[in-house]
Amino acid sequence: MIGYLFDLNRRVGNGGNLLVNSFTKLHIDDEQWYSFLIHDMHLAINSKQDGKTLKDFVIKDLNAEASSSPQNVSASLLELLNGHGGKTCPELRR
Repeated sequence: MIGYLFDLNRRVGNGGNLLVNSFTKLHIDDEQWYSFLIHDMHLAINSKQDGKTLKDFVIKDLNAEASSSPQNVSASLLELLNGHGGKTCPELRR
């Protein structure tokens, strides 16, 4: 178990917390993992990496994959982010 003093929201590498890096660096394709990080671990949903939020990366991924395969976690992750206040950088600036 991770100790209660360990900060999962801290910046990792070039930025972003564990939530963002799970998608961008680790390429985790498990919707339950992201749901766990958001619901149970309460990670900051709008953490930035290289000036982009997780929602920015997910939208970019969805646009790159014109075909919507059932294995694609991006569509369900985008729905999860929208339900919990996930925003793109331009949305945050408004």
